[in-house]
Amino acid sequence: MGTDLFSQQRNAGEKINLSLFCFLLALAVAGCAAAQPDAPAIPAAGRAVPGKAVPGELIVMFAPDTPDQRRIQIHQSAGGQVLGELLDGRIAHVKVKPGQPTEELAAGYRRFAEVESVEPNYVVEAK
Repeated sequence: MGTDLFSQQRNAGEKINLSLFCFLLALAVAGCAAAQPDAPAIPAAGRAVPGKAVPGELIVMFAPDTPDQRRIQIHQSAGGQVLGELLDGRIAHVKVKPGQPTEELAAGYRRFAEVESVEPNYVVEAK
């Protein structure tokens, strides 16, 4: 039993689509591997001193798409005093209010989905 011309074209199209998919998948895998080099992309200017942080200070990182007004609301709700910002507010240097435990402030920030990380403000020594 033979196949008609339409079936032959459809089978050829499926083979091309599968080949194209495999090619694109291979490119994506290669791109991911290349995006993770052994050395950091930006060399460190110093190194963090293990266990040494500025008392009462945190570094808070927000998701890239967090609007300015929402970041302000989160700072107010968590109770942190913003000392400075980097990357258009995405990273904030925050101080605890007098008498407030640092871990309590960190927990206040961590409860928001827009907050990617909250870390102590570690001391860095020059190399």
